[in-house]
Amino acid sequence: MEGMERAARNDMEVLTERTNSQILEIQAKADLAVKEALEERDEAIASAREEAAQNISVCEKLHSEDVAILTEKTREEVEKATLHARKVEDDAASRLAIMNE
Repeated sequence: MEGMERAARNDMEVLTERTNSQILEIQAKADLAVKEALEERDEAIASAREEAAQNISVCEKLHSEDVAILTEKTREEVEKATLHARKVEDDAASRLAIMNE
């Protein structure tokens, strides 16, 4: 009986060691998987930030170009309006001069 108990205890210890070893292996694999997932996440975040910065840069450039175009168009419209106002003023002065004669 004592021999059987000793053998059973020995078997139990062997199984416990194997189980503990397997648990440690699984934990190590899980830790590695988590580390890799975090690295992938960090790379994805960095890539997204870089892409966002590039998009912002493109938008700023386009905005600057749009502002320049609108400024030029506004300048042209102001010049046209100024010329028209001068013409109207000149016409009015001419009419006034004719009327005063």
